[in-house]
Amino acid sequence: MDSVTELEGGRALVVDGSWAGEPVRLINVYAPSDVGERRELFQRLRPQLVTSRTIMMGGDFNCILESGGRYGTRSGEGWMDDAAKLLAEMVGEASLTDVIGSMGPDARNFT
Repeated sequence: MDSVTELEGGRALVVDGSWAGEPVRLINVYAPSDVGERRELFQRLRPQLVTSRTIMMGGDFNCILESGGRYGTRSGEGWMDDAAKLLAEMVGEASLTDVIGSMGPDARNFT
């Protein structure tokens, strides 16, 4: 382990280290349910996604990136809140893959 950084009072933990000799960054997130607080956390987390290390990020983001991602979710235009939109931008910018989301529409797991 090279370094550990805690964000927002333990809401996110960023660990730099190596796996099989390759540099990695592990990010664990427990986002607040409040949209404004969640957006703040994602804004503070965004710079952590700019790295030459392989990134693995997981946790409870308290939002979804696809309308079919959770049972009972509203679908149609405007279903994403500001925090979810920011998270989607960050995922795209960092070229991350939603592994659970890529399992297809029959996967009944939350991301």
